[in-house]
Amino acid sequence: LKKVGTIIIFRKIDLEYPVAFAKWFKEQGGKSFSVVSAITANSSSNNYYSKAKGEMEDALQRLNFIKLFIYKPSILKGNRNESRFFETLGLLLMNLLEPLMLGKLKNYRPILADQVALAMFQRNQNAQDGLHVFKWEQMQS
Repeated sequence: LKKVGTIIIFRKIDLEYPVAFAKWFKEQGGKSFSVVSAITANSSSNNYYSKAKGEMEDALQRLNFIKLFIYKPSILKGNRNESRFFETLGLLLMNLLEPLMLGKLKNYRPILADQVALAMFQRNQNAQDGLHVFKWEQMQS
């Protein structure tokens, strides 16, 4: 939000653009679509980030792709060109707590962006039709 300035622009980038692209892609004959969302995505959330991601997921599901892949990481680890204070702070905290994150909390563990990309490549190969949602554990294996 700090980078883009307003919630309106944030929603364009994280909700409207991916959905518009998916619609266009489907009109061109696309049958399968993949997107990176967020572990906290929930269209009913009061948090603007989680709400936008949840609304994006809902809109993509309504497009009825033959195969839809939604990847839901928590905090992404990896090299960035910019530094985000709260993200850096959150990542430090999550790295300390990671050994304690068991059960459903595993899904909130940080993950390398490269690992998400690799999971996208591997999981999309020969997948059955339908909705496929991947969280931390599925992206790690």
